[in-house]
Amino acid sequence: MITTKKMNKYIISNNLVDLRLDKALTLIDKNYSRVFYSNAIKNGEILVNNEKTHPSYKVQLNDEITTNFIAKTVSEDLTPYELQLDILYEDEAIIIINKPQGLVVHPGDGHHDGGVRRGDGGPPGDRNAQDQRLVPHLALGAEVC
Repeated sequence: MITTKKMNKYIISNNLVDLRLDKALTLIDKNYSRVFYSNAIKNGEILVNNEKTHPSYKVQLNDEITTNFIAKTVSEDLTPYELQLDILYEDEAIIIINKPQGLVVHPGDGHHDGGVRRGDGGPPGDRNAQDQRLVPHLALGAEVC
């Protein structure tokens, strides 16, 4: 995980007037979610006209929004690793596994390492992360046709 200090200033234009501050920020910078911005506003890491406010603040024309938060980015590189799986069926197009409880299917917030998507480097064929389509939930006794 990489952390960097993210400092920016934005001036609110006509198309953003009367939107919630957290919503307006998601339209200005799509790299973060509304919930992320909401938490940063509550923590005082985002100011409006140099003052703390709340996520539901309705932005006004020419408001100056200052962001000053730690941005965390997770590497998108998927490095294969050795993973023993209980394979129920496998051919050139599909692999069905008996996924043990607790095994993460793919990386996500809080699960950056491990999981099926991190251990997908083996045969059959060239199964890189972009080619895989995972169906994480099959009902017990389900049939694949």
